[in-house]
Amino acid sequence: ERLPAEVLEDVDFAFVELPDEQFGLAVAVDVGPTRRGIPRIFHRNDQVQTFSATGLAQRLAPPWKASAPAVGHPRLPNSEGEPAADGLAVDDGHQSSWRRGRAGTTIGIAVHATLQLADLQTDRGLEQLAARQAELEGIAELAPEVLRLARYALGAPALELARQHRHWRELYVAAPVGESLVEGFIDLCIETPAGLVVVDYKTDHVDLVAEIDEKVAYYRWQGAAYALALEQVMAQPVAECRFVFLGPDGVIERSIDDLSAAVAQVKAFLAHR
Repeated sequence: ERLPAEVLEDVDFAFVELPDEQFGLAVAVDVGPTRRGIPRIFHRNDQVQTFSATGLAQRLAPPWKASAPAVGHPRLPNSEGEPAADGLAVDDGHQSSWRRGRAGTTIGIAVHATLQLADLQTDRGLEQLAARQAELEGIAELAPEVLRLARYALGAPALELARQHRHWRELYVAAPVGESLVEGFIDLCIETPAGLVVVDYKTDHVDLVAEIDEKVAYYRWQGAAYALALEQVMAQPVAECRFVFLGPDGVIERSIDDLSAAVAQVKAFLAHR
């Protein structure tokens, strides 16, 4: 069924509560005045097993060689509220999507919040925004670090791509895959002629190129889960998933190799749940 007209007025996404204590969920899309691309609606109930994108990464990733977290970066909980497995300092920027789009009191969370609200065309007001987000997360003294990392991100190739195309930030996506539900928040989603591009910011502490490779191998499953959910509800291909690592010396971007194969593996995992 189509979403009620009043829900679609002047919004970029919709969340509709349905009867019988079930939920109707819609991926965040720009429906616009033409009502083009009305989101699919599906029900969430107790019989559906729900997986967050970050939770799938924890289940599917190879054994992890733990490295030091970023400054002020405690281990974030996984989708069940438990500490990350295998000692990994997971820099996801989000807790369970049903509780809050941003969570925690860390530099990574403040950076995510700053980039969600920043003017992508200029850095106008960025210093004040970073200071405010750092204060909200209880790390006001680390505002300069939040500002520095946010500026690195704004200079990344992925952000330049966003400036050239239609895009969404802090995009909630949920989709049924078989008998399961996959959900998560995407930091940045860009609509390009080649397809959608998923961008995920990471503030992990990384010293060596080899560590980047290990982290990409871990986060590969998170990105593949995002791609799978997006393709289900947007009816568009996901051309690329980029991880933007924000470190002490600048920004490093890495993409998932053979994204279609990773998506297929996530889909196969869910098919056996």
